[in-house]
Amino acid sequence: MTNLENVKDFIRTANREELSEIRTVFNTAFRIIQQEEKNQFKKGDIVTINHEDYEYAVFEVIRVNKKTLTINNDAFGTLKATPNVLEKATTESFIKLK
Repeated sequence: MTNLENVKDFIRTANREELSEIRTVFNTAFRIIQQEEKNQFKKGDIVTINHEDYEYAVFEVIRVNKKTLTINNDAFGTLKATPNVLEKATTESFIKLK
């Protein structure tokens, strides 16, 4: 945790040029993480949404978009979701549906 505190202290005292460089590095790292999250899914995958409103719903990925996935099921229809809220469905997902 010490490293994180050091980074926070540095950011608090950084000038505009340093903050701009930090933002560039952060944005690049964040895009890489988002791409990795999206790459774990492909068209035809069966997924669940990690959210209390969709606790027992199972969806099929019908399209992988630039930033989101288009998912579908009979009850909810077609939705767009960011990959970070999706999980590949497991056998437990289907057991919950019964």
